[in-house]
Amino acid sequence: MKSWTKRFLLGLMACVVTFSVPLESHAAARLRNGYYWAGNSPTVYFQFQGFDSGQKTAIRSAMTTWNAVRNFSGNPMVTLKETTSASQADGNIILSINDSFMKYYGYTYKYPMDNPGPFSYCKIEINLAKKLSLGAKNGYVDFQSVVVHELGHALGVAHCHESEQNCSFSNCSTFVMNPDVPIGKNRRVLTSYDKSSYQVIYD
Repeated sequence: MKSWTKRFLLGLMACVVTFSVPLESHAAARLRNGYYWAGNSPTVYFQFQGFDSGQKTAIRSAMTTWNAVRNFSGNPMVTLKETTSASQADGNIILSINDSFMKYYGYTYKYPMDNPGPFSYCKIEINLAKKLSLGAKNGYVDFQSVVVHELGHALGVAHCHESEQNCSFSNCSTFVMNPDVPIGKNRRVLTSYDKSSYQVIYD
């Protein structure tokens, strides 16, 4: 094969790897959970109470992480906005503590349940009975990493795979939307896969 042909094919392959993540057949079903916030660049109010000051700072940072993502045209998608008003949070997102029975570090309840489409509202629960820390700590799970992950679900993004399945990507362990909790390290930064999974919902 001629050298220029090889260079062209290698360049084409690089473009496919870089830009086609949302379209790959093995990943397409994993990108979204079927829920979304209706409207053009909607503002979704987010209420969280019962957390200490360090946890609240981490929650706000997690909100900023998702708010920074733009759609493929460069426009805002969903804007998460903090509120302390229960009436304003009604029909939006509520983050609360559940440390009584939940086996997960965090869980997102999407409503209407079992009826994907526009959200009527969303509830995230964080289990503070688990070994959670503010930042990476041996044997602990980073609180902010959990919140960033659950906020992804609250925006309509699915796991990249389920715990009983094999991930289709070699760098899956870096994905915020990986269902397996990262013990002893932070996983707060959205990868191109995480961002693309969000963008295809609201573009």
